[in-house]
Amino acid sequence: MPGLRIIVCIISITLLLCQISAFGAEIKGIGSVQISGSEQVIGLSGLTYAGPVTGERDTFLYYAVSDRSRTLYGIHVELNMSTGAILSARIASKQQLAEGGDLEGIAYDAVEGAIYTSDESGTVIRKYRLKTKSSEPLNSIRTLSISNPLPAVLKNVRDNLSLESLALETKQWALWTANEEALEGDGEPSTTKQGTVVRLIKLNKNLEPVGQWAYITDPIRSTSPIDNRERSGVSDLAVLPDGTIIVLEREADIREFASLSIPDFRIRLYEVVFDNAADVSKLNNGLSGNDYTPVGKRLLWERRFPLDNYEGLALGPHLGGNTWSLIMISDDQGGLLQQNLYSLVVKTGP
Repeated sequence: MPGLRIIVCIISITLLLCQISAFGAEIKGIGSVQISGSEQVIGLSGLTYAGPVTGERDTFLYYAVSDRSRTLYGIHVELNMSTGAILSARIASKQQLAEGGDLEGIAYDAVEGAIYTSDESGTVIRKYRLKTKSSEPLNSIRTLSISNPLPAVLKNVRDNLSLESLALETKQWALWTANEEALEGDGEPSTTKQGTVVRLIKLNKNLEPVGQWAYITDPIRSTSPIDNRERSGVSDLAVLPDGTIIVLEREADIREFASLSIPDFRIRLYEVVFDNAADVSKLNNGLSGNDYTPVGKRLLWERRFPLDNYEGLALGPHLGGNTWSLIMISDDQGGLLQQNLYSLVVKTGP
């Protein structure tokens, strides 16, 4: 009875797919909005959620950092709480920071009223205590550098491929970061044939490293003969309320044509699966040549953006049920590209 067997197979596959979606996250893209008041702001690269804005209905405060200045920007984002769509976004405040060279990642701790930034230029993470209406540049209250206490293996970062990401886990307090592409000794940068291996690094409440896991990005998908600058790496992280880690993989394809640089970006959001993955903290001499099990990953969402370099990711407010806002921010590359926010909706498992 071949017909019956086909029906049974279809039912089995359907049940399997239902099980996968039931116990994992799901992401849906909504759309983009330009950040108003950002005409004089360039290089926004990292984004974090800081809570509702007092006195403004369905409006929320996000903080962003720039890889072009030592400035902390407050962005007011108005959301449609039914759909998760961004209705408006504007620069609402600016606060100078005393330190920083290439600020890429940012995370906000609501309990302490503190922010953490990752500086790619020096492979440094800094902690700041926020002050109300401070006219003086904020000085960091804690600096985490290589070997003090960041893992010593980070001394092997490649130029401009250091700590691009930062995210706070609140379920069991942890700060997560990752290098953008492979360290020297861990592997090679991404190519069209293979992805690059990065280290997901977990810090505890005392800001001490407590684990490292290998994560392998997708290969570069572009095969155009006029490509001359390609890369595919981890640009940011977000942690869902249940502790699930979402990785933003960004693929950049910069094409030279008729003396013009034509950018093309692909964004992929993956759920990290830690089942059977090995902690590689002890492999300080490099991952190459060693046996280890990297984390698994499950693709949640993917899209191509010709002129939007989305490299920051932030979990936002609860929209109801098991649904949350998720927002990406694009880096305009010094005014050459667009500077937008892109809204998504993420559903967590039961």
